[in-house]
Amino acid sequence: MVLENGRIVDVLQGQQPAEPGELIDLSGMTLLPGLVDTHIHISGSGGFDAREKLATESEQTLLLRVAQNCRTMLRVGVTTARDCGTRNEIIFPFLAALRSGAAVGPRLLVAGAALTPTGGHVADLFGHEVDSVDAIVKAVRQHAKLGAHLIKVMTTGGILTQFKPNLLQFTQEELRTVVREAHHLGLPVASHCHNKAGIAASVDAGVDTIEHAIYADEGGVRYDPDLSRRVRDAGIFVNPSNAFAIRSLLTGQSGAAADGGPGLLANLRAERVATWQQQYADDVQFVPGSDAGWYATPFEDYARMPELMVSEIGMTPMEAIVACTRTAAAAIGLDAEIGTVEPGKTADLIAVEGDPSVDVKALWNVRWVMKGGRQVWPDALQVGSRPVE
Repeated sequence: MVLENGRIVDVLQGQQPAEPGELIDLSGMTLLPGLVDTHIHISGSGGFDAREKLATESEQTLLLRVAQNCRTMLRVGVTTARDCGTRNEIIFPFLAALRSGAAVGPRLLVAGAALTPTGGHVADLFGHEVDSVDAIVKAVRQHAKLGAHLIKVMTTGGILTQFKPNLLQFTQEELRTVVREAHHLGLPVASHCHNKAGIAASVDAGVDTIEHAIYADEGGVRYDPDLSRRVRDAGIFVNPSNAFAIRSLLTGQSGAAADGGPGLLANLRAERVATWQQQYADDVQFVPGSDAGWYATPFEDYARMPELMVSEIGMTPMEAIVACTRTAAAAIGLDAEIGTVEPGKTADLIAVEGDPSVDVKALWNVRWVMKGGRQVWPDALQVGSRPVE
């Protein structure tokens, strides 16, 4: 592969490039596009006490955590990530530092504070409280002014919501206002949905991605094939957040955010796995969104998502890889730049030990990472870089 000025200019089959330059020898490894995470909370610890830390730590500590999480993402092969909720006073200054080179990390798309009603889901952690159409218009414009790449809206409640978790938090008019104003300013909308009413309202409003897509109602989690096909036909990408809190289930540990502990999470997971399989069978476009930074979801566990896409949802290893690269890039509007290895694309590349197209667990074994044509992990001297002879 020949790279120039941070881009792929040629992909060669078994021959040396015509022009001399630096050669990075990755023999014995598999080269693939950098991984994409469409849903993170970059100032979170990802531990069992994530909520407590987000609520009590100083801005300075949270900024240091953001920097640490960025380095972790690069180490596990994530070269592009979309932050779906962080306080404005933390994420936008860090984004400026990233652009200036004062900080190192993946390519970040950021939403800033998530739109939520007063007292709504995450209002006390990283929410921007809005209670009217006029307030929504002003908030979207303020986010655009700050440099947001998208708008995140908490269409429904969640596990930690002060009020009823599955509550539909916005009227249809309010949700349509979010989408209309955001799209007018060229910003996509990511909609947090824990119930069927929220999914339906999001489709009607014209959002771009649906986060979590839990088909919950009063009686539990129940799949709605007609609603799912509406999501598919509208071209909306779905982040099932299939690795969220998986460490709680694997270790049997729990914390305050578990809302009942591992038993409840395990029961919900069994129901949700069934809906994922049905959505996949109905050709819904799944993308990886780890929810890293949130409860029991650390940044180093990215590879858990494609692993579970294969073992639980029924994807082939290659389908999971495509979901984590090309499809994820399309979902966040960057498919013209990243997501595939081909001439003209930005040189975001990773090398892994093993062949993930045969065993997707090889994605745990990231050994080399390049972002924008620049090697970012590990140090260049450790890779065996040498001039082309």
